[in-house]
Amino acid sequence: MVLDETTRKAYLEFYEYDLDFPFQLEISEGETRGSCTLHELTLESAHDEMVPAVYARPADPGQYPALVFLHGRGGNKGDNLDIAPLITGAGYAGISIDCQYHGERNPRGKNIYSEYAYSDRDAMLQTVIDGRRAVDFLKSREEVDPERIGLLGGSMGGILGTLLAAVERRIRASVLLVAGGNWEILASKSQHPDGKNLRKKSVDPKRLARVMAPVDPINLVDLISPRPVLFQLGLKDDVVPAETGRLLVEAAGEPKEVDWYDSGHGLPMERVVPRVLSWLEENLKNP
Repeated sequence: MVLDETTRKAYLEFYEYDLDFPFQLEISEGETRGSCTLHELTLESAHDEMVPAVYARPADPGQYPALVFLHGRGGNKGDNLDIAPLITGAGYAGISIDCQYHGERNPRGKNIYSEYAYSDRDAMLQTVIDGRRAVDFLKSREEVDPERIGLLGGSMGGILGTLLAAVERRIRASVLLVAGGNWEILASKSQHPDGKNLRKKSVDPKRLARVMAPVDPINLVDLISPRPVLFQLGLKDDVVPAETGRLLVEAAGEPKEVDWYDSGHGLPMERVVPRVLSWLEENLKNP
């Protein structure tokens, strides 16, 4: 279904915040590990949210392109620490945040994908705004080239990353791994334990889709264009069902590239990583 512009504008209002809101943060001095310097930090975001994050940058002086990382369901900001030396070694800085109800932001064990659709929607909206604040942070750093900021998100991070790239024009290029759109299909067919739990509790997928419409990537993904996007998807994915990935790719504008792997939700990273780094070099590092 194609949204009318009045409805779309109403959805986009959910993602706005005061761009001149004072930028407050707490950041550690930094720990250098080989060619990588890591900082722990806390970003002040909209709605009085304090967002834990990790910032990695090349140890050598210079100005670099940078990436915003969004982790998957059940993950946290630390998931990207293993690839931080790889990213900084390739000449990028990067910030990874704890999404709402994840990592240090979930002291009460809340779930971002539950039978409480309004709460889930608000948590997803908050995470996208937090991602925009992460872009604010990157633009404040002298070692970051403000014209070369990209995004990398996987699974839930790919779903929310689609929304972030759509509403945040300062993101120049986006990589979306095992992402999908259409909340009705996700609720009806996902084999993730959360999806199974929704069906066990007889949640109506059509009602859930209506509530979640402002955070359905299908409704906003075309706004990423004309900025480039790379999709990495699994033909046998039943967590974020492959059908939802196809729909998301179809709804996206140009330029876009998509690689389908003969895999499930777990992509063959020995193939994905070189592909992503090559694509980023062409579309973000040396466009």
